[in-house]
Amino acid sequence: PAIDDSDEPFPYKTIVWAGIIGFIVMMAIAVQAGMWLWVAGVYFIIILLFAVTYARLRAEAGSPMVWLFPIMKQWEMMYHIGGSAVLQRGTGWGNLTIFSMFYWLSRGFFPTMAGYQIESSRIAQEGRINQKTMVYWLIAALLIGLLGAYVMHLQAYYSYGANVLEGGTTEGGSRVQAAAASWKLVSAWVGAHSAPDRPRLIAGVVGFLFTTMLVVLRSMFLRFPLHPLGFVMITSYGGPVWGPFFIVWVIKSIVLRVGGMKLYRQLIPFFLGLILGHFFMAGVVWGSISLYNEMYNRYGVWFG
Repeated sequence: PAIDDSDEPFPYKTIVWAGIIGFIVMMAIAVQAGMWLWVAGVYFIIILLFAVTYARLRAEAGSPMVWLFPIMKQWEMMYHIGGSAVLQRGTGWGNLTIFSMFYWLSRGFFPTMAGYQIESSRIAQEGRINQKTMVYWLIAALLIGLLGAYVMHLQAYYSYGANVLEGGTTEGGSRVQAAAASWKLVSAWVGAHSAPDRPRLIAGVVGFLFTTMLVVLRSMFLRFPLHPLGFVMITSYGGPVWGPFFIVWVIKSIVLRVGGMKLYRQLIPFFLGLILGHFFMAGVVWGSISLYNEMYNRYGVWFG
């Protein structure tokens, strides 16, 4: 039977074909730059799987943190599984070099974009906004944001130099240091001729099996307390997460036990206010203060 997609922004067939074409274009760019075809395919599949998993984290767990995926591990995973010999044929450096060029896909905000899109779609549903209208605005914001980012970053880098933009230390600050780190890592790998990393392989298999076990237990027992997404969060960047999540769980348990759902609903605006206050102070106020390097460098706030 035909699937009714009349309420969706675009027909499902259009979305599928757009995804296929986009994937082929990414593959073509990587292969043309020097990456092997199968390496490019595996790499971009891993990138997309990370993005889909993060989107589920935002949709099901509601955690609004950017760094809830293993940073840089998409390409490191391929290196550790096969070793440098698999990614090099003789003295060929093409795969490792292109990995560094795509460093921003593994470390930057690309894997998190799907989460923001899902939240925008949900906001449109709650606000009774037409889904197509929301999608068109998202696309327009994307294009305008890209254009503005290109102009501002390239102009600043070529006018002043990336190495002196963040305090004049000639080290470039965190952004330049992160880019330099990727090239240093690849240069070390090129001469390493390392074998597959067996401990990491074993750890990856154990993590996969444990996550699968949690999925099965959640499907078998309705009130099973451990969630597979929680395991993913805590093992990727869980240090800043487990404390707030534990506090929220304790408060929610007390509220439900003392006042039931009535008190729980009454307190929702208060906790939403805490979230908005955090967003406003760390995202807006401190973002404005960061225009003044001296004050910002004394105490950095990473709005993640």
